Amino acid sequence: LGAYVELSSRRAKSVEAWQTIVAERSRDAVLECGVRASRLLPGAVSQLERVLAQRPATLNDTIARMMARVDAARRLADDLESRVERCERGCTRGALYAARLYDPELPSAWSDPFYVPQRVTDLVPERLRALTDGHELAD
Repeated sequence: LGAYVELSSRRAKSVEAWQTIVAERSRDAVLECGVRASRLLPGAVSQLERVLAQRPATLNDTIARMMARVDAARRLADDLESRVERCERGCTRGALYAARLYDPELPSAWSDPFYVPQRVTDLVPERLRALTDGHELAD
């Protein structure tokens, strides 16, 4: 339970950092919140850092495009979760929907670089490692 609570807290802090970047859309927000936000969205934060270094005038537009991708990833995950939940015993499509939601060997909704996990159970192994800095959590 302690590990779950700690992961939930770290996930929430990373989401909060991303939301700050999105709300403020400023150089300072990226620099101040980037490390925490990158635990869940490393590719997005890295891209924002490149934009700041090479084309800072496009920061606002870049964040807007990223938010569209984040929203699309969220909608896809929500749709797949809903389809899995609606499958009844013997449903032949349930396994397909579940694999599209998360498959450790193939790209899936939860492993999309723009998917922002809504809860601990959405965390794929790469994001778990980022949230724990590669260290085990205390019990």
